[in-house]
Amino acid sequence: MINWILENVLFPSGDAMMQTSFIKELKHWREVSKYSKQDIAALQQKNLSELLVYLAAHNRYYKGFLPPAELIQSADPVEVLKTLPILTKEIIRNNNTALISDSFVKNSHKLIQEKSSGSSGIQGSVLMSRKEAYNVSAAQTHLWEWAGFRLGNELLQLGMTTSRVY
Repeated sequence: MINWILENVLFPSGDAMMQTSFIKELKHWREVSKYSKQDIAALQQKNLSELLVYLAAHNRYYKGFLPPAELIQSADPVEVLKTLPILTKEIIRNNNTALISDSFVKNSHKLIQEKSSGSSGIQGSVLMSRKEAYNVSAAQTHLWEWAGFRLGNELLQLGMTTSRVY
């Protein structure tokens, strides 16, 4: 019963008050997990193509590596992706402002910072919008559902930091 109340009353109310989309994203991931292999492949192609077009138009770092958006739309997005450099922690650190898309440059203070543990010797960090942070949280919650977890169940989360943004 608590699971139903959380998912159908409390979390949607919280999403409305905080202008977030956790429940919407969780339901989206539940639907995607029902897709056929072909539907997932088509969704991957579509999403990758849209991302590359967006980066070519709105991201200072990737504009230097990508062809114009019109060419990306007619190309195989996987082949376009193969032309991009693999991001390392060093590249991210040295280009952190250029990696922020145009629409967030003036509002970068609103972005959420995620950090790696630094167990490799170098701590890395990335910035993401609240929307993307809630999408990640919803996808992770859905993965936990595959193991039997439901919203409202007790959960012990182990990690290197006690700071959790979501």
